[in-house]
Amino acid sequence: MINKLCYMVLIGSLLMIVQLAAASDDDLEPANYAFSNYIGNGIYRASGQRVTVFNLPFDYIPPAQSELSANDPEATSYFFRLPVSLGFYNFDFDDVIGGDIPNRADTFTFVPGIEWRVPLNERLLISPYIDLGLGNNFSTGEQVMIYSTGVSSQYSWGGNNQHLWVNRLFYAAYRGLSVDINDAYGAMQSGVDYRLPLSFDSLGRRSFFTAYGLAIWNFNRLEFTVPGERAVGINKNYEAGFTYGWDQPLEYGPFQLKRIGIGYRTGDRLKVWRLSFNLPI
Repeated sequence: MINKLCYMVLIGSLLMIVQLAAASDDDLEPANYAFSNYIGNGIYRASGQRVTVFNLPFDYIPPAQSELSANDPEATSYFFRLPVSLGFYNFDFDDVIGGDIPNRADTFTFVPGIEWRVPLNERLLISPYIDLGLGNNFSTGEQVMIYSTGVSSQYSWGGNNQHLWVNRLFYAAYRGLSVDINDAYGAMQSGVDYRLPLSFDSLGRRSFFTAYGLAIWNFNRLEFTVPGERAVGINKNYEAGFTYGWDQPLEYGPFQLKRIGIGYRTGDRLKVWRLSFNLPI
């Protein structure tokens, strides 16, 4: 039953993404805050404009599913996705250093979902997901319903399967609840995460460093804007960076911190310094 549902999610994701790609044209689509969980953390700069997004990738693994994965690595399991994103207009880290900390976020999203982990063999893992949640733009009072579906593959290799090759294909959309607005966004990305031969103890755990590279192709061009500033359309971009992580994650309630990373993303006149939590690709 679970495997059939996973296949249905996979097929549905592919159909929606194909439809989006076929319908896309040269018109620019706004990079709405509703997509922030899927665009990623970052300080986005383009033609002098700035939009800052922070994502908190909370999740919850039911104890029974955790035990199932530990006892049978080839078994299909699932966990609940509980991501939260906060957006800030005209945010600047220099202001934070100077003591000027924003007292509230301009945008907020909570898009819970479920993700399955389907091992095909000891190296290859397939993970389809579905999300459904809400977003709020506090500056305008707009509220939207957000939904997304997609699938990822993760291939591991090297000593103890420490290196990763990850591919993702996803579709996200929103529809206004308080206003008549809607939009959709789809993307494909592929990246490699390479574990470096550096390791030592930190916070009572064995820690490590990785270097990663990532390429992203948007099926419909996105327009990054800030009110009063020039817009820039984004079709494809690339990212490279480093992460620092622990073999045993740090646990804070439902949030497991496995890594902290920083990367630089560029492409189509976009320049981004991106802060990431857990796997960045």
